[in-house]
Amino acid sequence: MAASTYRHDPFTDSWKIVAPSRAGVPQGKSADPVLPEPPGPCAFCPGNEAETEETVASWPPGEGEWQVRVVRNRYPAVSAEIVEVADPGGHARPATGFHEVLVESREHDLDVPSFTPERWRLAMRAYRERLLQYEQLDGIQHVSVFRNRGRRAGSSQPHPHGQIVATTVAGPLQQKRWNLARQHLRREGRSLLDAVLQRERDAGARLVSEDDDAIVLCPFAPSFGFETWVVPTSHRGSFSDLPDDALDAFADRLRETVGRVLEVSGRAAYNLVWRLPPAKARRDPAAFWHVAICPRGGPGAGLELTTGMSLVSVAPEDAAKALR
Repeated sequence: MAASTYRHDPFTDSWKIVAPSRAGVPQGKSADPVLPEPPGPCAFCPGNEAETEETVASWPPGEGEWQVRVVRNRYPAVSAEIVEVADPGGHARPATGFHEVLVESREHDLDVPSFTPERWRLAMRAYRERLLQYEQLDGIQHVSVFRNRGRRAGSSQPHPHGQIVATTVAGPLQQKRWNLARQHLRREGRSLLDAVLQRERDAGARLVSEDDDAIVLCPFAPSFGFETWVVPTSHRGSFSDLPDDALDAFADRLRETVGRVLEVSGRAAYNLVWRLPPAKARRDPAAFWHVAICPRGGPGAGLELTTGMSLVSVAPEDAAKALR
């Protein structure tokens, strides 16, 4: 059995534990279904548009049957409305921003691997356009783009969808990642992502595939078993900068990789997380981005909650070998 290792993550300057000996811990089986089952008709299905908040965008544009639509989140984490906040100590402020849901398809039972290439490309173009809109908006510090699938991943709706949250305050992890990226560029003269990609090419063990469009790898210091990154081969800046042809190729690789990760990991719940630079830093030489596929499930999180370190039982070298 391979020895456990502490592994340093240069993107967050934090340590993770990779412990293959934990792979044999019995997982048990949950009686709960993987997907949530909200009561009543699905608000995201065609014909139920009146059951959601207002539609703010749809694709294809113009009149006719929508294939992708964006609605305001009914339960927003942040709000465009400024409300009075009771704060006797001067440590609170209104949580302003925008929180919306991107309904990826008319079909209720699809997931990323079961989309046709054309439909998934359309959904990815919608994510790009919404991201770009908020990156350009005055006052927005960061834009979060993510997709939760399954109960274990925090999903409250089974219909395929993702979320976009634009905030006027930077999250601590977002700020830390950006500070480290800028420090590395000043110190080394090239982006942190390019330095890590070169290290991974030289090592080879964690690379899954690489072509002119995308690099697929399992990160050296993962936060989840079978965590997998899809990284653009040459386009830096932000996801919003991808031209149509490059976006379509990236969308195809992401769709294929999600299917492969779910098949090999045996997990059904997962998150897609876009790792993005600050909203106004798209043109900064330190800027880069990628999309992380994070399978969810497994043992409890007592050690993680106590130490703040992730504990992963699948070594990324073994994960990459299985995915290849």
